[in-house]
Amino acid sequence: GITVVSAMGNDGPTWGTLNSPADMAQVIGVGGTDVFEKGGGISSFSSRGPTRPAKRIKPDLTAPAAGVLGSILSPNQNTQCRAMHGTSVASPSVAGVAALIASATNFKRNPAMIKQCLIETADRIKDVSIFVQGAGRMNTQRAAECGKLYQPRI
Repeated sequence: GITVVSAMGNDGPTWGTLNSPADMAQVIGVGGTDVFEKGGGISSFSSRGPTRPAKRIKPDLTAPAAGVLGSILSPNQNTQCRAMHGTSVASPSVAGVAALIASATNFKRNPAMIKQCLIETADRIKDVSIFVQGAGRMNTQRAAECGKLYQPRI
């Protein structure tokens, strides 16, 4: 199967501001945090859950989305870096870790297994609602280890 990862959107901090397709149960919805150097808390712009009308927990997890350095091509200079912001900056890192989990496993991989590894290994952010952080901030190392050692569970 295909694992779908989607940005939650940048319409926070109001509740229920998540966007499609991140609001769908089968999709890994990604919220945003500030980079560790700025404290690593939830980015103010990151869209929030819950979904409507089902009131499902979203986002599924968060990843750095504010102040993330990325390369840009400048017409007047060589390639340079600039700080980028948005849940669309966070979701590619989650997709990359999903691919890492898939490549690390010896078990028959599927989207549910990948989502389970991402959620089970995320680090909770203290004093933040589950509808803001989901399972917490993505932990790349623990997620890859989960893929390597994965056993089906309920």
